[in-house]
Amino acid sequence: MNLQTILHPSTDICNEPELYFHTDDIFDLYDGYFNLFYIEKHKKYTFIDSLELVLKCSGYDVLELMHDREVIRSIDLKKDMDAGSGIIEGRFAYPYTQYDKGVFWFRLRRCLGKTLRSAITYVEGFYEGRSSRMRNPVNLGLNICTYKREQYVLRNMKSLIRWMEGDRTEASNVLGIEPGFKGNNSSMTESDTPEASGHIHVFIIDNGKSLGDCKEFTDLVASTNNIEVIPNDNTGGAGGFSRGMIEAMNRREELSLTHLLMMDDDAVFDPDLFTRLYGFLSFLKKEYAMISVGGALFREDYRYIQHAAGEWFENFRIVNEHPLVDMRSYENAAATWMTGTEHERDRYGAWWCCCYPMEVITRDNLPLPLFVHHDDIQFGMKLAERNGVVFLNGINVWHQGFELSFTGVKQYYNTRNELISMKMFYPDTSLKAVKIRLIKRIIGSLICMRYGDIELIYKAVIDYMKGIQWLRDTDIEALHKEVSEIYKTIVPFKPICDLNISDRHRLELEKMAARYNEVITPDQLREYYDHKKYESGIWKMISINGWLLPAYRSTSIVTPLDSPWKPYRRRYVILYQPADRKCAVMRRDYKWLWRSIKYCIWIMIRFRLL
Repeated sequence: MNLQTILHPSTDICNEPELYFHTDDIFDLYDGYFNLFYIEKHKKYTFIDSLELVLKCSGYDVLELMHDREVIRSIDLKKDMDAGSGIIEGRFAYPYTQYDKGVFWFRLRRCLGKTLRSAITYVEGFYEGRSSRMRNPVNLGLNICTYKREQYVLRNMKSLIRWMEGDRTEASNVLGIEPGFKGNNSSMTESDTPEASGHIHVFIIDNGKSLGDCKEFTDLVASTNNIEVIPNDNTGGAGGFSRGMIEAMNRREELSLTHLLMMDDDAVFDPDLFTRLYGFLSFLKKEYAMISVGGALFREDYRYIQHAAGEWFENFRIVNEHPLVDMRSYENAAATWMTGTEHERDRYGAWWCCCYPMEVITRDNLPLPLFVHHDDIQFGMKLAERNGVVFLNGINVWHQGFELSFTGVKQYYNTRNELISMKMFYPDTSLKAVKIRLIKRIIGSLICMRYGDIELIYKAVIDYMKGIQWLRDTDIEALHKEVSEIYKTIVPFKPICDLNISDRHRLELEKMAARYNEVITPDQLREYYDHKKYESGIWKMISINGWLLPAYRSTSIVTPLDSPWKPYRRRYVILYQPADRKCAVMRRDYKWLWRSIKYCIWIMIRFRLL
């Protein structure tokens, strides 16, 4: 059975060659992130007995099977080469039983006299797993929640249908690929249709009730029986994913569903993730039948950067020990923290891509109606502590970054839902620690004049105090409209051209917009996630970033990437969001200082954990 296809760069999914292979003067090395085979995870969780590389290639004369950096078998391909076409086809066994850790991969020596630039080569194939035991039946439900993102959903469903029909993504010509090359995902069987494609049913929960207005999308759906669109109220990601869970439960027997895969509507994916997921689940040991399979998150702007592969929630924050990792590096892709299994119970899979067995999806285990944020944390942490989670290379998505917009309306959900998560998983946390956290959040918003955040933090605390039953009984769509209106009234973001500001500041903003529109470097992104940006000198802290001192007449432009301490003693702040190139002009207003103090006093006196 095909466990994972040998992949190449493609213009419509990911065109970063070093995620797939590396080259030297002699060899093409298939040691990139997508083409490594993780031994320990397959050995521990599956009952595979043997592993073979099924390969079809041209332009090479030697194949070397590798374990880590060691050659474990060298094969002379010339004797098996078709004299007319120069094509080699064969199966090459790895000594699977002899190794328990590390990675398998392979490298191919280009024929004598051929250079990287002149060689006409192609490579296709897959890692095939076999077992003497009967495979598990696997049928995947795909649960996608969307809100007025027709083009994203259309793009992804086109990609999925092409793959289901055996249409291969056009490969990048990085290695001088022969025009007849089929591209990604060729299974080299009698049929080009992937086996997993017949075991997928898609539930698209349409929270915007707008997909039906997109004719291209409705025509696409009409051409297949595998995609089902369910109109839904705007209940946020939590409500939409819950609706998808309910639909999967209702159709479980009819569709013989064994697993449900949660996936963001705007995430880019390589359909081979379904081949890998299907193969892994087909061989899953009985004692791990309840394990979740998480997907890694890669960045859409720098597609070689892995943002996260499993996170945890602890001490009021999301813990990611390996953020923003460059996966073009073999050393990173084959690192122990990537290939090992020791973190199966201290990670959760986020809902940009995470697969659960249907047995854990029950009516008494649906997510709380949180609208957005912490729904996947709460659901995933409960399951991880009990059943574990595994992450495999190639089961991943690419997604836009989260750094180019201010928290905005999400501040309400972050605060309220964080309190709920702390109560669920860390009930022994001291009340004092929680109060300090809330007060710091209010002060942090005050020092950079994000007044809307202050109001939403306070409202979140008030609503949390109303209890879980209030949350269950609330019209969450109406609540979201209320929260959105509060924020828009206090912090009115507008296009630069609509701002009432000086020509000098307008010019400065235009330059900044152009700069952010060009590129935000990986180093800038790493600074965003570095806690040092929140550190400050003692004088700024004592003076509340200058609020207790006379203000300068100058204006400070602040982006989400900046330190909140940047507008020290400024009279005006222009909050600029690179994501949508909109701004809000905020003035130092002592009404908000006194309101913040009042809210902090209320928290100190009245707040309690439920």
